[in-house]
Amino acid sequence: MKLKPLAILGNRKLPIIPEYFQVHTIYYNDIASTKNRFLVTTSEREIISWIETNLDKRYAVVTHTMGNNAVIRIGFEDPSDLLMFQLGYPNL
Repeated sequence: MKLKPLAILGNRKLPIIPEYFQVHTIYYNDIASTKNRFLVTTSEREIISWIETNLDKRYAVVTHTMGNNAVIRIGFEDPSDLLMFQLGYPNL
């Protein structure tokens, strides 16, 4: 297993997305039902788990809910991590 210095220090996952991060956005419509709300929560956990396992640099995952719609924004400090996420994450 490869050690990740930022993960050891607890500085890898940020609570907000800084302006200079590269951002990928995932939209969910009609989350009024419990099933769809669960889907958004599960997706966020799956995304974080995938990033922790496959990428090395800092990132942020922020979920916004607007009425019956939800948006998950994933920010990456390194543009190559964004590309790797877009190509490698299986549930996009």
